[in-house]
Amino acid sequence: MANYLRMGKEQSYGVPATNLDTHVRILSESLKFQPGVEYLRTVEGGRFITQADLSKAKTTGSIELYPVYDKGLGEFLYAALGEVSTIQPDPNGNPTVYKHVFTPKSSVSSTPWPSYTIEVGLGDVAAKRVTGCVVNRLILEGEAGDHLGVTAEILGGEESKVQLFSGPFDFSQQGYIHTAQVVEQKINNSPVKFEHFSLELNNNFPEGYKFGSRFPQEIDVAPMDVKGSATIKFDSSTQLDKFLASEECSIKLKFQGGVISGSYRYELEIYLPRVIYDEGDVNLKGQDRLTQTLTFTALKHSTEGVVKITLQNNQSGY
Repeated sequence: MANYLRMGKEQSYGVPATNLDTHVRILSESLKFQPGVEYLRTVEGGRFITQADLSKAKTTGSIELYPVYDKGLGEFLYAALGEVSTIQPDPNGNPTVYKHVFTPKSSVSSTPWPSYTIEVGLGDVAAKRVTGCVVNRLILEGEAGDHLGVTAEILGGEESKVQLFSGPFDFSQQGYIHTAQVVEQKINNSPVKFEHFSLELNNNFPEGYKFGSRFPQEIDVAPMDVKGSATIKFDSSTQLDKFLASEECSIKLKFQGGVISGSYRYELEIYLPRVIYDEGDVNLKGQDRLTQTLTFTALKHSTEGVVKITLQNNQSGY
């Protein structure tokens, strides 16, 4: 049975990628084509619909996965944030190590938003292929003792039926990113121990319809929301004090996997330089242990932006 998801970056928005060489292990997908059928009631039709016409069409839905460091995660981060810079920390001694820093794109005036063609294999029958895919909303969420989860809500264009990919497949052989791999967790540079953490990046993309096509023709930026939550054991009033005083904080969470080369390891780091707690009260329920859930909104820092996600792996670029 050929169930699979593979994707490739497009050279131009909505133009099918020539190479769908990123094969991603996923938990589920719910991509649905919306053909935009408009049913018209005209006066001569009496009580009944007499005509259907085609209007705005698009594809939406979500992809859920447990991410790995090398394949898939970087593509979804790029499609959600729009900007990436890549360096080699040690090009001579460890040339297979690359560090990618993903940040929110503020404008599409000079370069377009990165878009992808996504193909989903459907058993032994056929595959569906969607062009012009971007991530409108990305959620990263982890519970203590469990895997990090990723939900990517997709805004795409045209869907078509294509032949199944016959291989060879090139899925990652890595284990999934797990909350047990967290090596650094800090609020305002002070160590904490998270029991739950989630981050939501919401692009609020406008639908880029233009004359000449039923499908979106471009991706433009809109006001972005960066929100999240974290749960910690209530054994200190430090974060309660910050909540009551509406004090700004920074949050850092860093995962570390296996060795890439030399002393360099696979890493994922989430950094929010400036957040405000929207909720932070502690409540009682029976004899349950006391925990504090901090919901927050990220603000733009004058020099460090609103959010920075760093991925270190063996991939040369996105």
